[in-house]
Amino acid sequence: MPLRARRLAAILSLSVLGFGLMGDLAVRAEDAKPAAAASDDDDKPYKIIDGKIDFGTFNGYRRFGDNCARCHGETADGSSFAPSLVDRLKTFGYDHFTEVVINGKTENVGGVQYVMPSFGNNPDVAENIDDIYAWVKGRSDGAIKPGRPDHLDKADPRNNK
Repeated sequence: MPLRARRLAAILSLSVLGFGLMGDLAVRAEDAKPAAAASDDDDKPYKIIDGKIDFGTFNGYRRFGDNCARCHGETADGSSFAPSLVDRLKTFGYDHFTEVVINGKTENVGGVQYVMPSFGNNPDVAENIDDIYAWVKGRSDGAIKPGRPDHLDKADPRNNK
């Protein structure tokens, strides 16, 4: 192979490696964001003020109802074919939640195949995953009761965002 072709191959290989590492660092930075965003006094991704949830968490409630409730139930307590997210979020956190929601998951339990479809290509879910997580986490913590929650106005400065 001529010297010029070898140099070009080496440069391309290093470029691919560099972009791959940058992508990994970007993913790690994204994983760190929710912890930083939830750094108020009680480290929760939601706020409840005077019995009202913040507007972002209310948005999560609405998005959950539109996309997740048909399987996981309106209150995230599960159904005959999808698990209770109220229970699941007691044992796993944001990173695992987003991994499963974005990429989906297949699980064999006692010979029965369960499938959680990927929602990574659904902008209604992918672009609002922090809000959805906040609402489900609030349900899991027992801080948000079943039913349509009261919420702060969108313009209220006490909102998380």
